[in-house]
Amino acid sequence: MNDISRIKVNAEAVEQQAIAITEESGFMSLSIKRVAEALRIKSPSLYNHIKSLSDLQKIVIERVLNDLKEELVEAAIGRSGTEALERMALAYLHYALKHPNLYECILFIPSVYKESLSAKSEQFLSVVYKVVDPVIKDEDLRILFVRGYRSLLHGFASLEVAGYFKTKINPDKSFEYLVRNYVNDFFEREINK
Repeated sequence: MNDISRIKVNAEAVEQQAIAITEESGFMSLSIKRVAEALRIKSPSLYNHIKSLSDLQKIVIERVLNDLKEELVEAAIGRSGTEALERMALAYLHYALKHPNLYECILFIPSVYKESLSAKSEQFLSVVYKVVDPVIKDEDLRILFVRGYRSLLHGFASLEVAGYFKTKINPDKSFEYLVRNYVNDFFEREINK
């Protein structure tokens, strides 16, 4: 009798292995071959569950975006305005630090999704817009604010994940300072119009 237990191969098993490989080795290491090996099947058999490597990458990206969205929602519950945005920013940063290899897939969204990128991006950003909409009435200014907010979060998270900020000041303090000042400055200008 064979000692290797069979893994039931279905969409959930494919997703679990794709996530595990990405979490362990990074988004660029994700391949049809590695997922098939983890599932103990031949690579061609994996095509019964996905169409291409791009499909596999989309599975991981969608999971990361959903997880990040859940983190932001959790951080915003019971809060509004500046407080909600500050808590959401910290949740975003902590997700990136806790899951650096998964987080890196965000850099690949444009090349994987091409035309449908904006729908995926908007779904994720909807949480931020819900907090910002009551304060910033002008649509163009809302877009500018969210674009800047997302850039601040992603830029800082990417640098910290890469190993920068090894000074005596805790990086969270720097991050909180940047976010608070960005949000307060924008909100104060809108309120004092």
